[in-house]
Amino acid sequence: MLLDAPMKLLKCLLSLVQADKSTVVDEAVTYIKNLQQTLKTLEKQKLEKLKNSATVDYEQSSIITSQVQPPESREAFFTDNQGPTNNYPMTIDMSQTFPAQASPACFQTWFSSNVVISMCGDDAQINVCSPRKPGTFATILYILEKHQLEVVSAHIFSDQYRTMYMIHVHAGGASEQFPELLSIEETFKLAAGEMNLCLFSC
Repeated sequence: MLLDAPMKLLKCLLSLVQADKSTVVDEAVTYIKNLQQTLKTLEKQKLEKLKNSATVDYEQSSIITSQVQPPESREAFFTDNQGPTNNYPMTIDMSQTFPAQASPACFQTWFSSNVVISMCGDDAQINVCSPRKPGTFATILYILEKHQLEVVSAHIFSDQYRTMYMIHVHAGGASEQFPELLSIEETFKLAAGEMNLCLFSC
């Protein structure tokens, strides 16, 4: 008796007028699986569209090793953009600075009209410029949390007309939605694409 109403509803939804309960349940399961497959296909298409929209790839960066020479004058210092003057070599060992990255250090930039994301490994810098309106930062944080992207730091600048957000995020884990489909780079791009759609569709 308790299942009669749901069964009638399932029969109506699946257009099965003359069918027993097991057939209705089997058809409902098949229908749900088809919907899930359609959703996966659409997510893949969405990712491909985001990938093809505007990507700039950069060469893999190498370890920085340079000898800092003291500038001859103050003008030479500012012209050459050198750091503080000293006679010590400046060596940065990336393996000690950033321990064991899971992905290679390859820089990429993806951008749209108001969202720019610069990615390197598990980290990304997201820059958003939007008209000033309440709830924008909460929306951005919701999207980041949805994709399990951890906020490392955030800087916000606002004037009378616009707000600019600069957010450093770290990929803490796989996305809850289709973890088998999304790489870290795709997760960053998907989050940026959703920000662009949510914040600027109105």
